Parts: sequence; structure tokens; C-alpha cells
Amino acid sequence: MEEDREILEESELQKKAKKTARIVVSLFLILIVLSFLIPNDVVQSLIEQKQIRGNKIESGKITVLFENDVYQDLKEVYLKNQLTEISFCLKGKIINSIYSITSFYRPQTYFATPVSVSSAKCDKDTIITMHTHPFNNCLLSQQDVLSYYSYKDERLITMVMCSADKFALLSS
Repeated sequence: MEEDREILEESELQKKAKKTARIVVSLFLILIVLSFLIPNDVVQSLIEQKQIRGNKIESGKITVLFENDVYQDLKEVYLKNQLTEISFCLKGKIINSIYSITSFYRPQTYFATPVSVSSAKCDKDTIITMHTHPFNNCLLSQQDVLSYYSYKDERLITMVMCSADKFALLSS
């Protein structure tokens, strides 16, 4: 009788172990399938994006602080121009790793599409170059990176505004 109870207990433990193993393997297989269904750049974009909190974006060692109504004004321009990318030159001051934005302007645009924008370079007083990505994609393109390095100013940041409250930053 004691032996029968031990066999029953062992078989119950085996059932629980098999059930747990099935769940773990199933979850693993689901993750593998999802990794093929969801494009890698979408996942990377979700990882890279930073949400503005109040008037502040924090990304690693860098903080971008929008003074006065600068963020509201940028957001308004962004929301009115959802069909094409647009460029901005953000001005202000840099103290340590805090980029305090006091104003912005839009450089001359040569052409703009839903997936690209070509504009004049920002002037030397610019501390952040920024453009929009209308389709909620914060992933910086190869062209974004090349444009950033063409400025040759280590303090300059390139930023992408990919929704009314989400950004991606590129800095040295």
C-alpha cells in the first residue's frame, strides 16, 4: 500500500513536470514565431524610443529640456505635417549634458516625402538637428546617421520625433 502511494505521488510529479515543460516549450516556440512575424526594425525602434515627460527627454547621460512653449510649438507643427517628414534646427544652451532648448526654426526644405526629407544644414548655433518620422517609427536610418556625422561637432545631437511624445536620439 505504501508502495502504491509512492508510485501515485511520483506519477503526479511526472505529470506536473511534463505540463510545465510543455508550457515552457510552447512559450519558446511562440517567441520564435513572433520574432519572424514582427520585423526587427520595429522591435529595435520600440527599444530606442524615449518618451517625453513634462518638457524633458532623458536618454542615457543626456537630458533634453524644452523651455517655455518650445515643445508645444514643435508638437503643433508635427501634428499639422503628418504626411511628410520635416526638419528642425533646435537652439539653446548646453550645460554639462543638459541640452536646454529655447527656440527652433525650420531650415529651407528642398524636398520632403513620407519617408525622407532633404533640407539645408542647420546653422552653427544649432545644438540639436531634428526631423520627423510620420509613421511612429523611431528607428534612425543610415542616412540619419551619415547626416549626423557630417556636422563634425561632438556636442551636436540628432533627434527624430516619431510621434507627438516619442523621440530617438543620436549623440557621440
